[in-house]
Amino acid sequence: MNHKSKLQSVTSFLAICASVVSACVCVLLISGEYHSAHFKMDTYNRELRGWEACRQTNPAYFKANEQAVNSCLTSINEARDNFWVKLPKAQLAGILILAGLVSASGGYLITWIVVWLVGFVIYKLVSLLAFTLKYNTNRPVHNKYNLHSFTTKP
Repeated sequence: MNHKSKLQSVTSFLAICASVVSACVCVLLISGEYHSAHFKMDTYNRELRGWEACRQTNPAYFKANEQAVNSCLTSINEARDNFWVKLPKAQLAGILILAGLVSASGGYLITWIVVWLVGFVIYKLVSLLAFTLKYNTNRPVHNKYNLHSFTTKP
């Protein structure tokens, strides 16, 4: 009984660790996407402000690089239409909390499933090995009627 409770406590500890790690990874991935989208948006905004300043100070250069300006405008429009940029902070917090809870519970359950499946596979392999050793017909039989155990004297 003591071995079973030790196994359960170790499995619970591993499951809790896996749930914390999976929640952290999930939250970090989502926040990384959020910050990446905002970083792109800020970069395109700075580039657009640079082109606006160029238009006011050097209109000839601005006209010569009209294709680059149009590319910047297209990029900034795409960045503004990004899901993560349009997402309000309250909804982002809700998504982070929900994702953390779902990934934590998933990590906990998967750890228990993996531990019990590995235990079941090990149990079946040991049972198969015991069955094979028990019914192996290639080994010599040792019993009291074995002819090789008697010595004959002349």
